[in-house]
Amino acid sequence: MTDGFNKENMINKMLKVMKSLLLSLFAIMVAGSAIAQSTGDGWNWPEDKAPAEERYVLYKDALRQDNYKVAVSPLNWLMKNVPDLHNSLYIDGAKIYEGLADNESDKARTLELQDSALLMYDLRIKYFNDEANVLNRKAYTAYKYFKDNYSKYGELFDIYKRTFELNSKNVASYLLVPYMDVIRRYKKTHDEFTDAMVLEYYDEINLIIDHLESSGKKESRVDTYRENVDKILAATVTIDCDFVEQKMWPKLEADPTDIKQANKILSLMYAGECTDSDIFLETVKIIHDNEPNYGLAYVLGIQYIKREMYDEAEKYLLEAIELTEDNTKKAKVYMQLGDISNMRGSKTKARSYYLNAVNTDPTEKTAYKKIGDMYANSFEICKSGENIVKDRAVFISAYEMYRKAGDTSSMARMRSAFPSTEEAFTYNLDKGDAVQVGCWINETVTLQFRD
Repeated sequence: MTDGFNKENMINKMLKVMKSLLLSLFAIMVAGSAIAQSTGDGWNWPEDKAPAEERYVLYKDALRQDNYKVAVSPLNWLMKNVPDLHNSLYIDGAKIYEGLADNESDKARTLELQDSALLMYDLRIKYFNDEANVLNRKAYTAYKYFKDNYSKYGELFDIYKRTFELNSKNVASYLLVPYMDVIRRYKKTHDEFTDAMVLEYYDEINLIIDHLESSGKKESRVDTYRENVDKILAATVTIDCDFVEQKMWPKLEADPTDIKQANKILSLMYAGECTDSDIFLETVKIIHDNEPNYGLAYVLGIQYIKREMYDEAEKYLLEAIELTEDNTKKAKVYMQLGDISNMRGSKTKARSYYLNAVNTDPTEKTAYKKIGDMYANSFEICKSGENIVKDRAVFISAYEMYRKAGDTSSMARMRSAFPSTEEAFTYNLDKGDAVQVGCWINETVTLQFRD
């Protein structure tokens, strides 16, 4: 029994030794492969390669296992003794120090490690140039580290400003929204940074977004960039009517073909609740003239109604009908056209528009109520004074419209205004007789009594 146990113990020990030998052999093979790969172009090994090769293999092996604590010492030796060995030294260095920072619990030490991670990008630029490309990566990491650190906002802003200056339209797209947020944060801690300055950077970012759009970047992504940048702008400066009119409108006024600027102004005027402004109206017209659509035409129609400019309102509302296939939207426009005609005293035309509305969208029962109201309010202008029964027949016409609208309270009110049995007897008329309602209404109704 004891012999069996000892034998099993010996086998386990042998397996462990073999496993250790295999791992060592694998590490040697990996190291050899790594060194072999590092003998090509771009590598600057010192004359005495052995110490450098040893450190290189050590840190690469540790990095491969995400063992950043072990990797950092040989890495630092290489950066001190052969700093221009290869740019991968600093690419790996950023990974190592970022890994150390992410796993550090002490806040002060975390800040030190974050600074070291960012230093890797600076050293890579120092020894291997390619500043524009490297700064894209540094800016991304810097935002992650510094966005909640007030004392670093100046440094963070400088990094992003330099990155965008060097890369221009070729800047990494994932930096666009963070840059606008960096500007927002920077302004909070720097009183000399004015709204006008914010707008200059905002315009710069939007030019890059425009470039992405024109170069075929995925539309949904571009729209998201633009939407988020606009939201951050609204959180950075006070968006009110004066701001838009004084800071943004002059640029559009100088170049009415700048539809991008017009859309920005429109978005900000909605945000600032400036829809009653004449500049809002002009901005909508500029966009609609270049890119006609139902929504803009409808907005223009409503704006002109508010200004009692009914000819212009009717023009754009009729355009809106032509720009949609949605019957619900069409009915909505017909209702507005009916209101315009009613306000102008064109009751027959108003009735026609209201009927168009309900015929286009049968759920638009309000159209019948509108017609009922016009009928009910026409008693004084339509009565002849010769036959009270025929004069009061207008209320029967109104009643029928309210019935179609399902307006029971108005139906009851109209019924109380019907002719009486006694009045009908005076004119030799009976319940159920056909009575002509004259005036603009021009309808035949079936005679009913209120009693």
